[in-house]
Amino acid sequence: MPVQDPWVRYLLAKRTVDDRALNLHVFRALQRVWSHIASDPPRIVELGAGIGTMVARLLDWGLLDRGEYLLLDLHPALREAGLPWLRTWAQERGWPFRVTGDSALLEGPRGVLTLRWRVEDVYAYAARAPAETVDLLLAHALLDLMDLPSLLPLLWRLLKPGGLAYFTLNFDAGTVFLPERPELDEDFLLDRYHASMDNRTIQGRPGGSSRTGRRLLEWAVAHPQVRVLAVGASDWAVLPTGEGAYPEDEAFFLAFILETVYDALRQDPQVSSEQAQIWYRTRMKDLEEGRLIYLAHQWDVLFQKVL
Repeated sequence: MPVQDPWVRYLLAKRTVDDRALNLHVFRALQRVWSHIASDPPRIVELGAGIGTMVARLLDWGLLDRGEYLLLDLHPALREAGLPWLRTWAQERGWPFRVTGDSALLEGPRGVLTLRWRVEDVYAYAARAPAETVDLLLAHALLDLMDLPSLLPLLWRLLKPGGLAYFTLNFDAGTVFLPERPELDEDFLLDRYHASMDNRTIQGRPGGSSRTGRRLLEWAVAHPQVRVLAVGASDWAVLPTGEGAYPEDEAFFLAFILETVYDALRQDPQVSSEQAQIWYRTRMKDLEEGRLIYLAHQWDVLFQKVL
């Protein structure tokens, strides 16, 4: 399926990056517990679901086989791209996929999964949705865009007692580009990039933190209703092959990341326009010549709601 929208292409391009990054210790802990706590049928809610790459991954990895899966995202274009993408993905596996409006029935090898899309703000949904109705709550590469102090209590009320929260790829103040370029003063520039996360606002709310991973863990340990079941690093690591090429569409992924950092730097009054431009041109040249390596430090966590 040809992809025109840059954001949709980015979400597809990072699938292979995410597959490598996701922490298997945390995922296996989820697999062990899931069969013991899930309702029949289980109810799953994914926040910031994008085009549905996580539901596809959880089916491919054998976690899900049936149930009701709500994909929540604020952007209608992602739902519009996600339905045909998931249909194609299911057809490649020989699984029937029937669409009715904003819902779909996916008949996998072990049961039927009902997928429903909802275009809504995460905070609004979490505040109004019925309490204690969700078996599994997912947030993938999302929470570092959210205001944790106001959002986490709302999310926790959604979970049934014994329900699980699987929060993955939570950024935690670690960005590295290689090869090292001392002339760029990159430590300073990346500090400013991280500061842009801490100062960001989205729709009038604080827009996350560069230290989301550690703040999640602090919150969980301090909360009497949270049991921490598993924690593990889920770092992004993207580098060229021996021929100087990048796997799949990961060169586009890297270009998107460089553009994101550049956008933050050129809006920072502490960074000169010239310094930002030199950094961007240098790192784009590294990418074009197949030398660029990118690392980002993140955490996966699995929490359970207890009484």
